Amino acid sequence: MATKARRNVINSKRFEALPGKSKTFSTTRTGTQLSEWNEIPASIELKIGTRVMILRNLYEKIDGVETLVQANGEMGWSSR
Repeated sequence: MATKARRNVINSKRFEALPGKSKTFSTTRTGTQLSEWNEIPASIELKIGTRVMILRNLYEKIDGVETLVQANGEMGWSSR
């Protein structure tokens, strides 16, 4: 997008077009926050079908072995 304001307009229109109710989730921070992260909101609103990006690796124990199940940077859609 040419500007953040234009990006926000487009994202808002797409979000409002999704069917169903939204659900709000709190965001969390770990480690030292950099000044360029000042735009990270305290919470995020999602609906089923919202496009999302994974921002940290997620590991689960599978057969007793720590296994990467979602990697930072992966894209997907919220399903619940």
